[in-house]
Amino acid sequence: MAEGWSVGGLHELRPKPGGESEKVKINLGHIDLGHIDLLVQDGLYGNRTDFIRTAICNQIERHAEAERQSVVRRGLDLGLRHYAPGGG
Repeated sequence: MAEGWSVGGLHELRPKPGGESEKVKINLGHIDLGHIDLLVQDGLYGNRTDFIRTAICNQIERHAEAERQSVVRRGLDLGLRHYAPGGG
């Protein structure tokens, strides 16, 4: 279990060593890896990780509007709300 502190039901985790990144494992076919390796060998990317990170960032940017709309749809009102009879 992660170590940290807890106040009022909220739990703050200690930051992970090594920065703000997480490891993700994916399975790619030999053909896709071959394409990536050719781009790396040609010097367009430093390594496979650079290519994959760039591809993910490009996809996130491509779908930024859909993401923004999703955040708006999922927005929550927290707190109390007073409703008066007659809409006032």
